[in-house]
Amino acid sequence: MNFNEALRLAVGSIAGNKLRALLTLLGVIIGITSVIIVLTLGSSLKTQLVKSLADSGANDYSLQVESRTAEDGDPLLSPTPVPNASKLTPELLDRLRTRFSGRLAGIPIGEGSEHSGTVSPTGHPETSKRARINGVNPDFITMKTAGVTAGRSITDDDVTGARPVAVVSPELVTALFAGDTAGVPGKSVDVETTNGRIISLTIVGVTGRASGGGLFGAGGSDSPVIYIPWSVEDRLGGDSGMWSRVSVRPVSGIDEESFRRELSEFAAAEYATDPDFTAKVTDMKKDIDSFRQVIDSLSIGLSVIAGISLLVGGIGVMNIMLVTVTERTREIGIRKALGARNRDIRMQFLVEAMIICLFGGVIGVLLGTALGVTGAKLMGTLVFPPVAGVLFSLGFSVAIGGFFGFYPAARAARLNPIEALRHE
Repeated sequence: MNFNEALRLAVGSIAGNKLRALLTLLGVIIGITSVIIVLTLGSSLKTQLVKSLADSGANDYSLQVESRTAEDGDPLLSPTPVPNASKLTPELLDRLRTRFSGRLAGIPIGEGSEHSGTVSPTGHPETSKRARINGVNPDFITMKTAGVTAGRSITDDDVTGARPVAVVSPELVTALFAGDTAGVPGKSVDVETTNGRIISLTIVGVTGRASGGGLFGAGGSDSPVIYIPWSVEDRLGGDSGMWSRVSVRPVSGIDEESFRRELSEFAAAEYATDPDFTAKVTDMKKDIDSFRQVIDSLSIGLSVIAGISLLVGGIGVMNIMLVTVTERTREIGIRKALGARNRDIRMQFLVEAMIICLFGGVIGVLLGTALGVTGAKLMGTLVFPPVAGVLFSLGFSVAIGGFFGFYPAARAARLNPIEALRHE
């Protein structure tokens, strides 16, 4: 008996007992469906995580000034105060833009330069709200917030002219203007910092509301924020045009390793004459890779747990195949009397078990894909199950059929033809 004949007999047997075959398939279907759902949702979560991290600037490079004596340590854990003479300046950033012209998406300025104070509508000091005051440039509004939904953003002209304008967060609009976002641009607010400085600002725009905070919120925050041109910071008692750290965002599709190397060379050259401080380039690539690995590990672990039900389904396949062998004992005797060899009988029943599990695997993949894609869409990211996961699931279901179908097939092959012909 060749494989094609065994396959034809297996399909005919399954077609002749549709209900029993379907009940036999349930365990395999449930197992494969569970695995595909887990893999799809895991892929959706990973895609959403990477996108959220990218939106919040996790793919940016950080250009940070630190003490040369702290190069081997962690400047975030034990920071050394950076004197103004060693801080990053607008002139240095202009040289950076010229050096990397065409390869920069932007240089968002504003991280680490926050103040705190009280904001109130001009003429209404009784209505006030504590808020963070952040001196930024246009790139920061575009890349580090949820964008502007009313009015306009801060412009380069605002920065160059040190205009007393502001873009506010929706939380501040809710607190001071009863949530009237559309009517806020053009209104004035008075800002009083903790050091007693007071400045009057004209609101020109309102940012959108981020979907969350931290990793998944595009750098969002639930606390009220008022963004001003960085050139206005000196009126609040800060240092305008001097930063210890800025972010550098390259355009997509460039050679990241080459970009980082050139950026490090640029920073080293700029600080070559500074005996005490230098600028280091850091990024979160390793952290993002770690997040991906964690999600992949969780998906695999949950898939293994879900795949345990395949073993239960395999036991069900073995049980039904044993029943099938008993029911078809006389048929086996007739086939042997007509010259069928033991290996022919064994192949017949083994192929039947594997085909049953393959059908179950296909149904499980289709059902799991439908449910998984639906779940992923509800999570906000439409993805399909990974092809490798689908192929592995189908291969594993066939392997389950072969493993649990071997004993019934071997038992059928060992039947004595004389006793089999006498079987009623």
